[in-house]
Amino acid sequence: MNSLNSQYEVFLLFIKKYLRSGRKEVLEKIEKHKNFGFPSWHIGMMNDSSRNQFYMTEIRNQAKGKVVLDLGTGFGFLTWLALESGAQHVYALEENHLIITILEDLFADEISAGRVTLLPMHSSLLNSSHFHRGQPDLIVHEIFGNTGLSEWVIDIFEDLFNRKVLTPEMSFLPNRFSIHCCAHYSTFINRNYQFLNPEMRDKFQKIESLMTLMHPSVSLPYAQEGDASSPYELLNIDLNQFVPRKESELKIVLHKEANSLRVWFNFFGNSEHFTSDQKLNPGNHWANHFYPLDLSGETVDLRVTFNRGELYFKKLVN
Repeated sequence: MNSLNSQYEVFLLFIKKYLRSGRKEVLEKIEKHKNFGFPSWHIGMMNDSSRNQFYMTEIRNQAKGKVVLDLGTGFGFLTWLALESGAQHVYALEENHLIITILEDLFADEISAGRVTLLPMHSSLLNSSHFHRGQPDLIVHEIFGNTGLSEWVIDIFEDLFNRKVLTPEMSFLPNRFSIHCCAHYSTFINRNYQFLNPEMRDKFQKIESLMTLMHPSVSLPYAQEGDASSPYELLNIDLNQFVPRKESELKIVLHKEANSLRVWFNFFGNSEHFTSDQKLNPGNHWANHFYPLDLSGETVDLRVTFNRGELYFKKLVN
């Protein structure tokens, strides 16, 4: 085992000790290893009231008596909701070693009672033999990044369907999701990276040049900005009729010149829906993603490619 792995094992050991004891001195030891990072973004996610309301309403209406697969469990919010809503059993799939350690403590009683099976693996390693308490009836998931695709949601479901680990006849939550965009404009200023000390500037001039090259501008919070077109749908995936689209084309009608595309996503349950559109749901924890792209004229034709969790935009020349 190399030195970095050994240190990480020590870090996990202190996490386990703190979870067992709650002692302050153990927290202090964890702090010395905090360079390994802690998935703090989960706190913002779990404080997102509109996101929480979507899952609370849908899971309470669907999970009772069901065998549930929580695909990408995180800190276990959806697993907890399913149990509280009367799920017969929950398979909690998670690959992050630190989070697995925390889940083992948070759901120790439920694991011991046979209500939760922790599956510490990536979805690509999951197969039907892991479902020792029966095939799941309901699959709950939240594998969306800020573009909707950046946690590889399409690739993950395509793999699971192809290997017949999951089937379209199962119930999914969300059962459908869509990606949207609109043209957007904003004003920018140049950001200069300069060392104030002249002697430092002489020594580190190359660093200045590299920083200015890599980060040439920054959007001001008080700069003029706004949407320059109506919204357009890029992608719509129904998990009960799954077709893994890889590309689409669209024609954007511009209200004014724009220098980026603003991208957000929606997802849907049986009765509820959620949008990450900051214009419509400004309190949600997913930030809209902006793709720099010069857009001028009355209309712009674009080809959009969905590949390995990423969106790629290309202007088409008529």
